[in-house]
Amino acid sequence: MAWVRTGGYSLPPGIILGDDEAIVDGVELKTSLIFPMKNTFVLTNRRCGGRYQTGMFSSDEFQYPLNNIASVGVSTGISIGMVFLGLLLVAVGLGTLSAGEVVGVVVGLLFAALGVLVLISSRKSTFRITNNAGQSLDCKAIGFEQAKAREFAAHVSREVANA
Repeated sequence: MAWVRTGGYSLPPGIILGDDEAIVDGVELKTSLIFPMKNTFVLTNRRCGGRYQTGMFSSDEFQYPLNNIASVGVSTGISIGMVFLGLLLVAVGLGTLSAGEVVGVVVGLLFAALGVLVLISSRKSTFRITNNAGQSLDCKAIGFEQAKAREFAAHVSREVANA
């Protein structure tokens, strides 16, 4: 199914606007620096919904009516596994660089650059929506997207308070 563009924001295929429903805000958050994956959220005057990545090749959709949202927030953390992987790649790259051969230098630079990208990607932001039953929906994004996520969360909170 195709995404519907309305007012500059993309609607996931499962969201169909009601007669008096209008899009208020929307945001796209990247989940990776290396791969072209993203989470897309849309806020209407009645609900919040979107599509988020659950894995490398899988995604899921959600829709919550505004009166069913208890809280919205953004948190930031560091993935220890990605830090270790990045450090390992940089160490292997630097070790291969010291071999001195042309192929070793090229492979070493490649590993070191990939390690630096993994280290930069280790800072993650989590966009969390909690419903009235206490269930939380956590959507990961790269750390550079934190400001956009916080702005969207504040907008959702204002709409929930007004609903």
